[in-house]
Amino acid sequence: MVGNGASELIDAIVSRFAYRLAVPIPTFDEFVNRAKILLREICPFTLPKGFDLDIDEFIEHTRSVGADSALLIRPNNPTGNYLSKRDLIYFLDRMKSLNLILVDESFLDFVDAEPDPSALDLINEYPNLIVLKSLSKNYGIPGIRLGYAATGNAERLTELRKDLPIWSINSFAQFFLEEMEDYRDGNFIRIACRTKEENNHLVESLKRIMNLTKADETDAIGAR
Repeated sequence: MVGNGASELIDAIVSRFAYRLAVPIPTFDEFVNRAKILLREICPFTLPKGFDLDIDEFIEHTRSVGADSALLIRPNNPTGNYLSKRDLIYFLDRMKSLNLILVDESFLDFVDAEPDPSALDLINEYPNLIVLKSLSKNYGIPGIRLGYAATGNAERLTELRKDLPIWSINSFAQFFLEEMEDYRDGNFIRIACRTKEENNHLVESLKRIMNLTKADETDAIGAR
């Protein structure tokens, strides 16, 4: 399902399928803000120093607070820490009882941690999984406002479509979607690859600064 940016889809997904949402903190604030506006309950899981998510601890937290849904952002926004696909599958296998597992992959194209990181190939195996992605980041099109939500659950897809206006995206966005495949191996992807290279260069340069650690309790971003 295509929407007017990922933010429109966040509202529809949380409204339909989340009542007690387990969220690793810090996170992208729109998820928390939207849940509060919709009178949903947030069950925050504070990440430790370094911001690495211990998936077993998050599973225990999700169960102990009685959450019916969970959010995972890969890589996390704003920390930049990355949850491997193996750990994601581990979580999905153990959290089949949840009503919703929402996985945000908006920045995934800038990750080179593993060859096939996306959860899109898992949606038919896990009916409670919804993969969310903003297209603004990797294609550099924030003004066009495009995002999508993917699920293998046809019933849920039908329900979500009922919550969006009939003309959710404009004609510029429609045209871009029709032409997008022609640019998949072109300048847009090369820019994304260059961004990965520059990110790695930045991380290596930061490592050479004395007394600078990966992250401390006051840091806003991770170095991964």
